Amino acid sequence: MDTIKVFTFIGLIFTGVLSRSLKKCEDPIELLSIDNGHVVNYTLTEDFAKLTIQCDEWYEIVAGGEKWKCGDDGIWRTAVFNKPNPPKNLPICAPACGIKGGTDRSLLSMHISGGERSAENEWPWLVFLNGGEDPNLESNHLTCGGSLINQDYVLTAAHCVVHEDYPEGLMFANHIHIWLGVHDRQEKNYEQVNYVLAEKVIKHPKFRTEIFGNYDVALVKLSESVAMTARYRPICLPSTEEDFKMVHPGSTGEIAGWGLYSGFNAAYTLFHAEFPVVGGDECLAELKSVSEEKNLRLPEDFVITDNMFCAGLPKGGAGTCEGDSGGPFVMKKEKNGRYYAVGLVSFGLGNACGETFTYTGYTKLNEEILNWVRQTMAST
Repeated sequence: MDTIKVFTFIGLIFTGVLSRSLKKCEDPIELLSIDNGHVVNYTLTEDFAKLTIQCDEWYEIVAGGEKWKCGDDGIWRTAVFNKPNPPKNLPICAPACGIKGGTDRSLLSMHISGGERSAENEWPWLVFLNGGEDPNLESNHLTCGGSLINQDYVLTAAHCVVHEDYPEGLMFANHIHIWLGVHDRQEKNYEQVNYVLAEKVIKHPKFRTEIFGNYDVALVKLSESVAMTARYRPICLPSTEEDFKMVHPGSTGEIAGWGLYSGFNAAYTLFHAEFPVVGGDECLAELKSVSEEKNLRLPEDFVITDNMFCAGLPKGGAGTCEGDSGGPFVMKKEKNGRYYAVGLVSFGLGNACGETFTYTGYTKLNEEILNWVRQTMAST
């Protein structure tokens, strides 16, 4: 009988301590206020406390835990590792990158203007840029493409943001107009698109206008963070050794844009096409041959550097054109089904457009250039 009493007494003590400890669990304010996320399955009683973080639509958890529970000591921990999580390990909901919209189809065709009309929202990362004092979605003057790479930045070609009429050759930020979610540039329903002002323009420090195509990359910082929608969200950027090996002779990628076609006619509706990548030596030989044949200027010391690659079809009729510059050359990663920007439209040889004479040159988004991109974004 004495033994039974002892165990009963110990059981009461344990039960009392557990109840008092769990009562210490309070609403986790930081978890309840995660940016671009919300709490689901939240249970808080005297005996049990748990919750799950769910990111908003078009966002995904990139750091921190998804499932959380409160321990006997009143501290909220991730349910997986069961150890204290300092604030830096709180869940982070970031824009989900590289998710294509519309109908997912690729095609091998002529250049963009002669290719297939894109489905609406098919390329949600594609940005239309127009330069000058006034925003003009229908403008064909100083126009380029770009890529939304997160909620704060657009990636484009450096030659899209330089102009001899500006001090030091760099365009004023308030003269670069950014349009998100565009499909038809003549669409009058402006509620379907998002116009954003630029806050800062940063070209790669090694870019030189007199050096053809090398380090042709720039960042445009948005004046305000944009929330992701079905119409606009970011493209993925390569980050692993596997990603950087995606571009090689024989691989194929896709490009989309509103560039000029058939003389000086503009593509107001988005077009897209697929192109094969070719080797640097083959590209250089073809560029030199065509420049001599067509009496076009190509610098004598021009080379295809490690920061470039070529894609397209030789001997005319296939390529990108003015207005497509700065747009992304994208590839699909089969492992995760996401699309990655592996290059930017940079240079080519052609006539008034609608006809290019040979391959198009692209800025290669290699490890060196993307290290600059990430470091620049982190410091501005």
